[in-house]
Amino acid sequence: MARVLISGASVAGPVLAYWLRRFGFEPTVVERTPALRHGLGGHAVDLFGSGVEVVRRMGLWEQIHEARTRTTIMTLERRRGRPIDVNVDRLSAGISDEHVEILRGELTKILYDATRADIEYLFGDSIATVHGRRRDVRARGTAPVRPGDRCRRVALDCPPARLRP
Repeated sequence: MARVLISGASVAGPVLAYWLRRFGFEPTVVERTPALRHGLGGHAVDLFGSGVEVVRRMGLWEQIHEARTRTTIMTLERRRGRPIDVNVDRLSAGISDEHVEILRGELTKILYDATRADIEYLFGDSIATVHGRRRDVRARGTAPVRPGDRCRRVALDCPPARLRP
């Protein structure tokens, strides 16, 4: 099984790991924070159309829909003039037929809980360097969790500037 190293355990990392695992890869997710960042905090994340379809195919739609924010009115403050109240359902209907808003921490927890049994997560570490080309790369972490681990691919979600070419 080809191994893949993924940086980031928030939203994109677990989703990518889920699909890679499903298609025969062995993903490992590396997260720099010492524990999962979850709970009721964080910004709201809006899932539209294809995002909704992805979580449906992962079997997570019911959980995500149940944990939604239930925001109905959004108030837009203006420099001049009175604030404007906007119906969120009507606004999102202009973008997509399907929409759900959920707090990032809640979404992160749902994704982690759905993937942690089949995917290895390494907390308190990050990818500091990547060496090699194409199929055979060697990554080094900032903490001595698994230094010099070999993998077939490295997927970076918003990599630190030091890793960008």
